[in-house]
Amino acid sequence: MVYNFRSHEDFINRGVALGILHQGRFVSGASTAAVGGGKVEIDIQTHDRFRRRGLARAVAAALILYCLDRGLRAMLGCGE
Repeated sequence: MVYNFRSHEDFINRGVALGILHQGRFVSGASTAAVGGGKVEIDIQTHDRFRRRGLARAVAAALILYCLDRGLRAMLGCGE
């Protein structure tokens, strides 16, 4: 989930990613897909077997609150 950044290092410096683990494996996550102008586009993904459990909502809410606490406006992307 490191697109719209120049490199992994750029993502580490300007982006953020949060995830939910189940038995040591990521099953849902949200990350900043792009950052600029006081806004961030967020990307949310959940493993097929873990959908319809509210995990995407929980991880997205956590990321949105993280962004709001830093004065950033979060926007959802429309990717697949």
